[in-house]
Order: sequence, then C-alpha cells, then structure tokens
Amino acid sequence: MDCSQTRLGHYLLSPTDSTIGFNKTLVFKQDPIYGTSIFSKNKLEKGSTIVSASFDTAITPNSSKSALKPLTRDKSLAHWSDHQLIATYLALYLDSSFLTIPEASSQHWKHAPYVELLPKPADLTTPSYWTEDERLLLQGTNLAPAVLERQKKWEMELEGVREWLRPEVGELITWDAYLWASTMLSSRAFPSNLLHVDSTSMVGDPTPVLLPGIDMLNHSNEGVKVSWVSDVVKRTMAIVIDEDVPADYQVFNTYGAKSNEELILGYGFHIPSNRSDTVFLKLSLPPPTPTPPTTVRTTSTTISTILPKLTPELTNVRHAVPRSGVLPEELVAQMRLFLATDEERGEIVRRAEEDGEGWGWESLLGIGKVGWENEMDVLSALEGMLESKVEGLRRWRCPGSGTGDGAGGGVRKEVLDMVLEYRRSQVEILDKALENQQVRMEAAIEQAAAEGVDLGFDDIEEEEEEG
Repeated sequence: MDCSQTRLGHYLLSPTDSTIGFNKTLVFKQDPIYGTSIFSKNKLEKGSTIVSASFDTAITPNSSKSALKPLTRDKSLAHWSDHQLIATYLALYLDSSFLTIPEASSQHWKHAPYVELLPKPADLTTPSYWTEDERLLLQGTNLAPAVLERQKKWEMELEGVREWLRPEVGELITWDAYLWASTMLSSRAFPSNLLHVDSTSMVGDPTPVLLPGIDMLNHSNEGVKVSWVSDVVKRTMAIVIDEDVPADYQVFNTYGAKSNEELILGYGFHIPSNRSDTVFLKLSLPPPTPTPPTTVRTTSTTISTILPKLTPELTNVRHAVPRSGVLPEELVAQMRLFLATDEERGEIVRRAEEDGEGWGWESLLGIGKVGWENEMDVLSALEGMLESKVEGLRRWRCPGSGTGDGAGGGVRKEVLDMVLEYRRSQVEILDKALENQQVRMEAAIEQAAAEGVDLGFDDIEEEEEEG
C-alpha cells in the first residue's frame, strides 16, 4: 500500500505546502521482525526527504489537554502529567463511544487515521505483553524489576485518570487500553526540545510529543544515516536520508545508540551483537547517620550533609557500563565518597571547595583517590558488585521455548531468543569489567608499593599458601 494514499498520508497533506507528507515512492509492508514497516519501491538518492509533517499534526500534552478538558469532572488538568495527558488521549480512541458526548469536540479528536495504523495490542512484544512464563526468563536481570516498576507506575496513573475524568468517560479507559497507549508513547515519542514542538522556550525538561508519519519508520542503530530537520519558520519536521537507499529496501530511522535493555523494555525487540549494549549498575545510598543530641556540637562530614550540596548528576546512582567493560569514573568517584571515613569525607569537601568548580563530576573526578585504604575498599567493593551481578545471571537455567505450565502461558521462541541474547551480552560485559578491575587492582597495589605503602597483600598471599 502506498504510504501517501493511506488515510494517514492524506491527513499529513497540506493545502499550502506540496512538500508535506510521505515520499511518493514509499509503501507500507509487513516485516516478520518489525511488523508494519516502510519500504521504498525505487532507489532513493541521498538527500531525499522520506516524510515531513506539520507541527500542527503532532499529539502533544497541550493538544491532549484541549481535547480532554471538557471530559474532566472539574475542567482542570493542572495535576495531570504529560504522560497521563497523551496516554489518555490515545486510549480513548480504542472506544469511540465517548465521541457521542456533546463536549467531545471533533476538532480536537482528529488522529484516527494515525491511530488505525499503530500496532495492535496482539502485535506488541514489550515485556508488559509477555506471558507469566516469559517474564520469569528475566529473573536476576535489571529488566525484571524495571518491568514491574513501569507497570505499577502506569497502574497508579490510570487510577488518577479515572478519578479525574467524568464517570461515563473514565469507565471507557480499561487497563488494556491504557497499557497500549502508554506503550505507544514510550516507543514512539520524540522530545519536544529536539523538535521545537509544544515548547516556547528550551528551559526545563522536554515534553513528549508524537509526530504522526515521522514515527512510522522503524529504528536501527546499525549505521543508519538520517537527519531530523526541524523548520521553526514553516513549523515542520522532516526526516532526510544521508545515504542512498536501494529499491525494495526498508527505510529506517535511528533514535540514537540504545542498549538491548532499553530496546526490549520500550520497543519489544533487540539487536543481535548490539555494539551499543550496556550493563547498568545501581548503587544504594548509605543509610543516614543518626542525628546527634542537640546539646552536642559536631563537625562530622556525613553523606547526609554532603548530598544537598551535590549537583543532580552526582546524586544519580545508576551507571552504564559499555561493552568495553570499563567502569565509568563517575561510579568510582561516587564509591570513593560513599566508602570514605568521616575524616576522608572532610578532605573530599575541602578539595572540592578549593577547586571552585562546584559540586559536580568535574570537581569530584579531579580529586582522585583520597587514600590508599579507601581506594582498595572501593576497588574491592566494585569487584564484589560485579561478581554478585554476574553470578546471579549465571545461576539461571534456560527452560527452552514452548515450555512452562499451561497457567503460565508458555514461552515463545522469539521471546526466548531475545532474552538469551540480552543475558549473554550482560554476562559478556560483566566478565570484561571484572578483567578490567583485576588489572586496576594490580596496578593500584604496584603504585602503592612504589610510594612505600604496604597494603598487606603479600602477607595475605603467604597465609593462603601456608594454609
């Protein structure tokens, strides 16, 4: 089917700008991996515009608010999040009976041609749509709690949505409808600051926006060369290819480098041997130090006294380890701070304040090690963290596709393949990180010895040999 001849293709057309819409050589086809996909009937030359759309066709928090406001109990949406606004707007399209309500103005509900081309719930492969047996495949991985946290968050959002909407409207939004809409938003939204949509200034966090037509291209981070061209004067967004695309080839977009963990959670697919794969390590903040009696004066430097001074990136306890296995220096610096003694933290504060750069990574990274005892504690703790992580992944045993009891729904081969690749890559990265940590530990011991510091490792090795 020619993209330009679909209802969506006609919807994108502009009476004043003939360049708006799908390239005439594009067609929709079903791909066994990606589902509905865009292919080119003829060769596309470098510099060709694949699709362009007016900002006016976008689904934004503001446009969703305009459509939903007449359908709320108190006509106020100030407490709704951007995600709730757009997800609710999309979810209502699954039951069009709400349009019989006089207040549901048709001028705000114009995206049916777009919604009808979106994947149906039965076609979705994100973990929220997996069987119970398939979710069990994620045991011991970061994805297992991430899936549960996301579902709990969306369920809580839906409770608020139903409470705020008029009863006859709220009852139309089932959990299945809200889950579908939330999945569409998580897998297809663009940030408004990139597109200059729904944002008069670039200050603050960007809002999510959906651009019909623009988001129909599937993602690939394997050498795809495209440009996102935003024209704030014409108020249009276009995708332009920066390389030739042969005839009968699928045309891809790229959302940037993404790990398989991100792809599986948000999009429901993975990339074999993904060069952008990572393992996320998350630190736990040390427990707060008990507050001394008011009659006692103290000058102690605790984590609780330091944290309020830190910039947001310094308090972020989630760190990505790339395929090289090299731990981020931000993680090492954070561990130095968390494992430091009270006296060592005082020294960290003194150096950071002398640095004059503020409490950001630039300041803390420049401090380096605060002492050999702290440094060895840090390296040992990181090694233990990595070992615990990889052992948890290795303890898991593959059940095989088609297995599982009847109540659990069984395991589909495509899901099993996805999980096996994800787990294999996680173990591979962690093994590499452990190798790097061993090299770093040996180098630290040698450097300490060169500075005349005896860390006691020789005595430990002698005791082990005698034992």
